[in-house]
Amino acid sequence: LLLPTGSARLMAALRDFTRHGSIMFIASDKGYVHEFELLDAEAFSMSQEGSFSLMVNLHALELLARAWGGFGMKLSQTVVEQGDTCLATAAFVV
Repeated sequence: LLLPTGSARLMAALRDFTRHGSIMFIASDKGYVHEFELLDAEAFSMSQEGSFSLMVNLHALELLARAWGGFGMKLSQTVVEQGDTCLATAAFVV
């Protein structure tokens, strides 16, 4: 299972910077927003288009926001429903 550690560290740093209030993070990238999508063996295939990239695990970022007492909002479309675009958007408030 791949975890978005760089994004999680950034969220933690910005959350700590805003100690007196809430902060909203908005992420939009190729990725997965639902846990059941991550169960697919192809979920972490690597894309090679001059460089390489992996799909973002936005579900993990939502769990992180919840662990900090916040919440997440995400689009309901799955990657399969989106087709080739695979653009996932989510917001997290902590």
